[in-house]
Amino acid sequence: MNDHIDATLRECRMLLTMVRTPKLRRQLADLLSASDDRCDESTHTNAAPTIPEGSPLRRLSWVTDDGTIAIDRLAQEADDIKMLLSDDAILLMPPITAMPPRNEDRIALLRAVCTRVFDTTGVRNRLTEAEFNARLAMLVTDVATFRRYAVDYGVVRRSDDGAQYELA
Repeated sequence: MNDHIDATLRECRMLLTMVRTPKLRRQLADLLSASDDRCDESTHTNAAPTIPEGSPLRRLSWVTDDGTIAIDRLAQEADDIKMLLSDDAILLMPPITAMPPRNEDRIALLRAVCTRVFDTTGVRNRLTEAEFNARLAMLVTDVATFRRYAVDYGVVRRSDDGAQYELA
């Protein structure tokens, strides 16, 4: 995944966590409520109250060292989120390299990937082993292990001769 996209996702998660904390929520509200008449269009920053040293708000890339909002950085993050919501987002993601250790998480991942793979088949709901492998290879690094887990956990069914697969 692109580093800036990864950073944007981390910041969104951090921001959501901050909003859940009353003290940080107040600091964020103060930061965001700086009036527009104090906005300097030449630097694309918005004057804001001072954010305390060490505050997690200072870790947001769009909050400058002096505690103002860098509108251009915020716009870049909005563009990153827009890309992640597009149909092309899957092209930015690295392949899955490992199975989650918890059974529930493993089954959820198997279902999500296999559903994605079979959604691309259109009306056909069966794939040959070669088709299934090719589609899995776009999403996972270890196709054989993933396919075996999918069958063992009952996410997909394999024909008796092992030549065809279908979503269970």
